[in-house]
Amino acid sequence: MQTLITYLNTIHPVPEELKYHLLKTVKTTRVGKKGYIVEPGHICHNIYFVQSGIVRHYRVEGGDEITSHIIEENGIIFSTEGICTRSLSTEFIQAIEPTELCYISHNELQHILQRFGEFQHVFWALVLHYNTLREQRDQVLRMRLAQDRFNNLLQIAPNIELRVPNKMLASYIRCTAVSLCRIKKLRY
Repeated sequence: MQTLITYLNTIHPVPEELKYHLLKTVKTTRVGKKGYIVEPGHICHNIYFVQSGIVRHYRVEGGDEITSHIIEENGIIFSTEGICTRSLSTEFIQAIEPTELCYISHNELQHILQRFGEFQHVFWALVLHYNTLREQRDQVLRMRLAQDRFNNLLQIAPNIELRVPNKMLASYIRCTAVSLCRIKKLRY
């Protein structure tokens, strides 16, 4: 929980009253390796903060798992469909390794935004930050060569290849696991 408050303070100072409210409201949970946080067909009612561990969003197409996001420590995770439109999720959100999460419900977030006006600065900074990350990822995926996509990913997240299995990482950068092994072999 302290990790979350420290992180929020880097974005905008969190007033003491809001810290106290968060300490009372925010819950924590642990998810084991390969454990699910959200599954398709369910509404995601919570917004999660990754205190430790690593998580991915993925969908299944034609029997293949297609990884769309990988989120490390200090990342925010949620199902866009569930939080933004209150509709059923179309993706899985799964822990890649044992993960500790802080979370708050959508309803409680709305309450905090109304009660603590200064938290809107933090909230919008988070929205802009994650929109920027998504844009960076989209730029990486537009690169023609898988090797360029992989190298760029390592610039953004240097330890990711040590934490994420090749099959998931290959799916994330849109190449085959065999191609990723070749890329790694050439790199080292």
